[in-house]
Parts: sequence; C-alpha cells; structure tokens
Amino acid sequence: MKKLIVLIRDTYYKLEHKIDPMEQVFKRLRHASHLNLFYSPGLSEAEASEKFEALLIRQKNKHTFWAGVDFIISIFTFFLSPILIPLPGPNLFLYYPALRTVSHYLARRGARHGLTVKERRLAPLPLISDIEVVLNQRGSRREFARIHHLAQQLKLEHLPHFLERYSG
Repeated sequence: MKKLIVLIRDTYYKLEHKIDPMEQVFKRLRHASHLNLFYSPGLSEAEASEKFEALLIRQKNKHTFWAGVDFIISIFTFFLSPILIPLPGPNLFLYYPALRTVSHYLARRGARHGLTVKERRLAPLPLISDIEVVLNQRGSRREFARIHHLAQQLKLEHLPHFLERYSG
C-alpha cells in the first residue's frame, strides 16, 4: 500500500511540474499572511503595485474560467465513466480534469487572497533589471548561465526552471 501511495504522489508531482509555473505560485499564495514584492528599479513603487494588482486580477479571471471548463469536463467524464469501465484505466479520463479543476480553484483562491493581503512590502531589487536584460536577449548558452548565476545570488534555486517554463 505504501508503494502505491508513493507512486500516486510521485505521479501527481510529475503532473504538477508540467503545469504553468504561475499557477503553482498562485496556489501557494493563498496561505500568505504578508507579501514581500521585489520589482525592477526601472519602475516606481506605485507602478509595481499596479502591475501586481493587474496580474492578480488576470490570474483570478483566468483560473475562474479554466476551473469552470475543467469542472464541466469532469462532470461529463463522470457520467461517461460507466461506459468506460470495461476499458483499462478509465479513471484517468475523470481524474485529470478533476485534478485540474482543483488546481485552478486553488490558484484562483491564491489570486483572490493576494488581492486582500494588506501587509505588502515593496522594494526595488537591481538584480531584477539584470534578469530582464538577459530575458530580452534570449537564446545563447551564456545567457542561460547568467540566469543561473543570478538565481544563486537571489537564493532562488528554481528560478531558471521557472523562467524557462514561463517564457518558453
């Protein structure tokens, strides 16, 4: 039984790793008691705050829409499951849209929660400008190495993967 649980968990994490990294960020945001927002020094604090608010609203709307779509697909596949029982693995047709529904719902809650968090600390961070420069250049191996170096400086070990997935 333990091996089955580990297999299910590992499979879920593999699926989770393939979804939009922003969705993962917003799912975690639902637990935040305060926010520390770092922005490029090229922006004012007000501009950074406005951009963040706009991002939260866009993400909330996006995840509301997709949670609804995936929920409808889940209901449809649920009613089809008696027909699909003879086929091997029919539950996969139900579980994936159901997992996506839950994931979008949690990301939506995170975005909504982010809009209500009162304690926000905003601060410019020059390294963000460096990341923007590298992302605007795109392409070479040297730039990829620069992103890794900046990630080490920021102590954000998953930043290269996040940027690769989000910008790619």
